[in-house]
This record gives sequence, C-alpha cells and structure tokens, in this order.
Amino acid sequence: MVYEISETAMQIGELALRSMLYEVASHPSPGLVSPFSSGGHKDMDFFTFLRSSSALVFPVTLCAEIGLREDPGLIFWKIREIGIKAEERMFEVTSGVNTQKGLLFLESIISSAAGHVLSRGKDVTPNDISRAVSIICSGLTKNDFGKLKFKNVLTRGEKLYLEHGMKGIRGEVEAGLPTVMKYGLPALHEAMSAGLNDNDIMVHVLISIMRAAEDTNIAGKFSVDVLNEVKSAAREAMNKGGMLTEEGREIIWRMDSEFKERGISPGGSADLAAATLFVHLLSTCDIKLESRKCF
Repeated sequence: MVYEISETAMQIGELALRSMLYEVASHPSPGLVSPFSSGGHKDMDFFTFLRSSSALVFPVTLCAEIGLREDPGLIFWKIREIGIKAEERMFEVTSGVNTQKGLLFLESIISSAAGHVLSRGKDVTPNDISRAVSIICSGLTKNDFGKLKFKNVLTRGEKLYLEHGMKGIRGEVEAGLPTVMKYGLPALHEAMSAGLNDNDIMVHVLISIMRAAEDTNIAGKFSVDVLNEVKSAAREAMNKGGMLTEEGREIIWRMDSEFKERGISPGGSADLAAATLFVHLLSTCDIKLESRKCF
C-alpha cells in the first residue's frame, strides 16, 4: 500500500503524537507510567513509551490520509492492515512489551475519522468525530466477537465479553466514544477553565474517565470487582474536586501509591484520556484541507 501524505494528514499526525506524549508525561497518574514512575509495571518505563510513540506516529498519520481519501465503508479494514504492521514495529522498539496497542487502535480510528470529516468539507468538531468514528466502526463487535464459541483459545478481552458482556474499546468506538464525550471532554474543559496547567489538566481528565471506563486492562488482569474498586476511588476523587482541590489531589496521590503497590494499571482509561486530548486538539487547531503533498 503506497500513499502520498498530505499536509492535512501530517497536521493530524502531529496532534496524535502530542496527545500520546501528554498522557504519558502527566503525573500523578495512578498505576501508570510517567517520567517519575513505572507505576504498576515492571517491564516498561517512560523511555519505553517514548520509543513506542515515536514508532506509531507515522502509521497514525497514514490512517488520517486514508480517512481523507477512502469511502467510509472501507476505512476500517484499510487502517486495520496498517495497525497490524504498526503493532509489529511497536513490539520491535519495546523489546516485546505492549505499551500502546490500545492507544494505537484508538488514535488510528480517530485520525481516520478526522480525515473523513475534513474530506466532506466540514470543520472538525467533537460531535462530528464521534459520528464518524461510529460509522467507521459499525459492526465491529459482532465481527470480532460473533464466533467466539467456536474458538478454543480466548484472549482476556474475549473472555470478558463472554462472561460479563464487556465490549471494551470495541464498544467504545462503535458507540462513538461515549466515555470521551461524557466524561473526558467535560473534565478537560472544566480544568482548562480553572486555569490548571497541562499536567494537571491531563490528570483531571484521566481520573474523570476512570470513574466510568470499562477498563478491560484491569478487569482482565484482576477482576470486575477490582475494576469497580478503581471506579469507586476515582468517583470519590472527582466528588472531592479532582485536581481542582487539595482534598481531591490528596485522594489521587493515595490512589497512585495504592495502585503501584497492587500492580493496578488503568491502561484503558489512559488511552481514553489521550484520545480526549486528541479530539480536543483536532477541534480547536483549525486544520484545513490541503491538496499540496509533503512527500
């Protein structure tokens, strides 16, 4: 597959990379990797994520170009092919560690959705991205999970779907990013209006998302009960003001210590926090449709 990359796709890819880096750079991010901690992980650190993000920016940019060019009914299958190759590259640079497989999936779809919106001559808004993501991913859960009863070996995500009906990230994109729209973006706007710095904005968004996200990283590694504990702790933090108050911050720091000790890492929520920033940036950076090619 050979594509020329437009300036428009390059702009989208730049914003995707920024959102990836902002997520991993923020602290305290309970149980997650940051510049100051490996969180609940023993096999990765901040620099592992820098290598991973660097490897993923071009595939995500290419997905934006596909969104600009292709019929929406074909977009998902074309970007999935790119995603498979991108995963292989990610594992190469991380020595086999899964740092951002879920985030690659999310940002590839959002990038292609932004490209599709722009190709129709429209400005990119969160609602337009939500609708485009849902259209691109229509039927995804049925396609991926519809024949699980015939499989002998199941992944964690597949087991969670069969046992608890959890659709995870597939359900999120198929429904048009409801967690981002309902919890991520309002928290981001609230934190921005309060004048928080970029780090604290990202933490506030993360905790808001954690109270609602169907985080299969936690449910798969531990249990649904542990996931509910995490949601409850995040709700308590947000009820006390999150990063807007000293009381909320104290709860978040306690969560960070506890999650590290227990090895709890809300990676699915982290992916949605990065996706939230990505959607916000796409809708505020005045990306224009360009015909001139960069490469």
